[in-house]
Amino acid sequence: MNVSISNTSEKPTYQQLFEQISDQILKGELESGYCLPPIRQAAQELRVSVITVKKAWEELDRSGLINTVSARCSRCTIPSEMKDKNRGTTLSKQRH
Repeated sequence: MNVSISNTSEKPTYQQLFEQISDQILKGELESGYCLPPIRQAAQELRVSVITVKKAWEELDRSGLINTVSARCSRCTIPSEMKDKNRGTTLSKQRH
């Protein structure tokens, strides 16, 4: 997972996270079953609020793109036609 947060974007940070991760899931860059980092860990690595990451993860869950199975793991769930594609697992942040 590769995420780039822009401080100058008009979009809220949670929306940037949601859009980038959902795009990676739909493109098959994140395979079905890939476990996203726990909310606190992702917030720390991205240097954003826990609430921001929680909101993005909730949007992904509501969209059916992840399934939160425990407090430690939210797994990507992608359409079966996308299961053959997978790439990328790095969490990074580039401030713009």
